[in-house]
Amino acid sequence: MFSICNLNVNGLRDPAKRSRVIQFLKIHAFEITCLQETHFTDEGDVSSFQKEWGGLFFASCSNSPRSCGTGICFSPSFMESVSQVRADQRGRIFSVLVSPPMSPVFRMEHVGKGLKSRLDRIYAPSGFVVAKVSALNFPLSDHKPVVVSFTAMGGASVGGRGVWKCNVSVLHDQMFVNDFTHYFHLWQTLKPGFDSIIDWWENVKDRAKRLIIRHSVRLAQARRARLQVLQRACDRATEKELDGLLGGGCSVQGALPGRL
Repeated sequence: MFSICNLNVNGLRDPAKRSRVIQFLKIHAFEITCLQETHFTDEGDVSSFQKEWGGLFFASCSNSPRSCGTGICFSPSFMESVSQVRADQRGRIFSVLVSPPMSPVFRMEHVGKGLKSRLDRIYAPSGFVVAKVSALNFPLSDHKPVVVSFTAMGGASVGGRGVWKCNVSVLHDQMFVNDFTHYFHLWQTLKPGFDSIIDWWENVKDRAKRLIIRHSVRLAQARRARLQVLQRACDRATEKELDGLLGGGCSVQGALPGRL
C-alpha cells in the first residue's frame, strides 16, 4: 500500500514556512506529495526546497511570486521509478511518469448556483484499489491536504527500499546518547574475538546502524503520536464549529449530506 497527498500550500517562498511544510511531509511519510501554489519563480526557489527536502523533487515555476507554481515530492522508495517529467511554462500543470503508472493530480474549480469552491482531486488507474481517503488539518494554508492510500492490483510493485542514511537528528536525543555510550563500552570488549581491528570496526558499524534505526523509529513514532493528538483536537474543534454554524440542532455528520 502507498499513499498520495495533494496539498495546496499557498506559497512556499518563505524559509520558515518551507521548513514547517517539509517537516509536516516527513512526519506523515507520504510516498508521493503533489504541491500546488508553491509560488516558486526560478530554479533558486526549487533548489532551496530540494536541498531541505533531501529527496526527489520536480517543480514547474510561475511567472508571479503570488500565484501558481506546482511540484511533486517523492519518498526514497521512488528514487529509481521516475522516467518522464512534463510541465507547462506557467506553473499550473505538472506530471511525472512513475512505475507503477499513475495519473496526475489536478486542481479544479466548480462554479454553480452562485457558489464557487476549490476542489482538490486525485486520479489513479482503475487497477488501484482505494484503501483510505482522508483530509488533514493544515494551518499553513486555506486548503486541507487530501490523502489517498492505494493498494496496487495485478502484482504491481511500489519500488524497493531506499539507500539508508543516518538521521543525524537522533544524535541529539539523550536516550540514544545514553544507549550508545553503554553499548559502545560493551562492543569494545569484543575486540579479542576478531582477527583484526578492521573486522571489529565493521561489526561495530553494523551494530551502531541498527541502534540508530531503532531509536529513529522510536522518535518517529513519538512525533506521529503527538501529531495524531493534535489532529484529533483540530477535528473536534472543526466539528464543533460546523455544528454551531448549522444551528446546533443536529450532528455535523447528519446535516452535511443534505447540504452537499
